[in-house]
Amino acid sequence: MKISSLYGKVKKAIKDYDLIGENDKVAVGISGGKDSLALLYALKGISMQKDMNFSIHPVMVSMGFENFDTSMVEAFCKNLGLDLTIIHTQLANLIFEERKEKNPCSLCSTMRRGILNKNIKKIGCNKLALGHHQKDMITTAMMNLLYNGKYESISPISFMSDAEIHLIRPLIYVKEEEIISLVDSLSLPVISSPCPVDKITKRRATENLLDQIEKDVPGAEDRIFTALKNTNFLKG
Repeated sequence: MKISSLYGKVKKAIKDYDLIGENDKVAVGISGGKDSLALLYALKGISMQKDMNFSIHPVMVSMGFENFDTSMVEAFCKNLGLDLTIIHTQLANLIFEERKEKNPCSLCSTMRRGILNKNIKKIGCNKLALGHHQKDMITTAMMNLLYNGKYESISPISFMSDAEIHLIRPLIYVKEEEIISLVDSLSLPVISSPCPVDKITKRRATENLLDQIEKDVPGAEDRIFTALKNTNFLKG
């Protein structure tokens, strides 16, 4: 994926859904995975363009997994002229050892989001950007259809009233394969997930189902995403 194409798709999402405004302070949630690093790279580049005026602040919630080395991501941020804020927690121990959650993903997401919200408010940010891409939007819609009997996905922008922060998803027009290509071409320092349930979740199973559908019906994912947009089912 060309960097100019990445910038173009992210700027289109920003303008289509009014994701970022003048003088916004945008926290970027960093997991160390490919999506959040691509998002950070894109927003940093776009923030330096003449028609944009906002600042970005990378923030990571450390779950407390052993041997989770963040040094390469910290160096990557430094090279972009940014300081990575790392919030150290013991969520891994709480979720997997103390509570022994059988379905930990929802709890983990909720707790990490709460910790992020609290800490980014302290540094004065009014928006939180997450690295959900087009495949994530489609996967969420498919999961809602299969497991909840409704057809809707996550929103490009939503207001979290309890924290008074807008959550934004600027990568919604970017395909996963484009992010993978970008990561390879830029040698972004992706950290493998240490989570013990990574790749064995319902979400991963749904992604595999979508991969098979796309193989059998080429272009299916694009049409599903178009349907989500046209029927206004990208909701919060």
